Amino acid sequence: MRPALLALAIAFLAPGNGWSHGIGVEAKIVGPTVFVTGFHDDDSPAAGAKAAVFSTGGPQVAQGELDSTGKWSFPMPKGGDYRIEISGDDEHRAMVRLSVPEGSPAVGPTPQQSGQASQAAPRHVLSMWIMVALAAGTAVAALAVWRPWMARPTSTS
Repeated sequence: MRPALLALAIAFLAPGNGWSHGIGVEAKIVGPTVFVTGFHDDDSPAAGAKAAVFSTGGPQVAQGELDSTGKWSFPMPKGGDYRIEISGDDEHRAMVRLSVPEGSPAVGPTPQQSGQASQAAPRHVLSMWIMVALAAGTAVAALAVWRPWMARPTSTS
């Protein structure tokens, strides 16, 4: 195989891991409830992802599963710092920290599945731009190899 063709093949195959489907999570307190929203890099809901809430340096205080819209809610725990983790079927994980103000009335540690939509914050699109940059870089690399290869003198025997 010609070196130029090999380089071109490598340039097209290189971004394989850059196109993986990552996962993100957001959490916010609305009244006595914590709303969790899980989403993939393409902003599709992380439906069915498992969620777990841990107190800082302590045990798990809640767990549940995101609904078809990528949402889950649980009663606000007592004041303190918490870590909310979600994990999708594809073994991607995401984590967000949540601070519940001291003196906030704890509603309870038992999570409740909720299909009610919360007013979700805007989703992160940074990972989308990383994927676009990888694709653009791959295209530039492919053109850098292809143009000189196409401009090479051909022999006519």
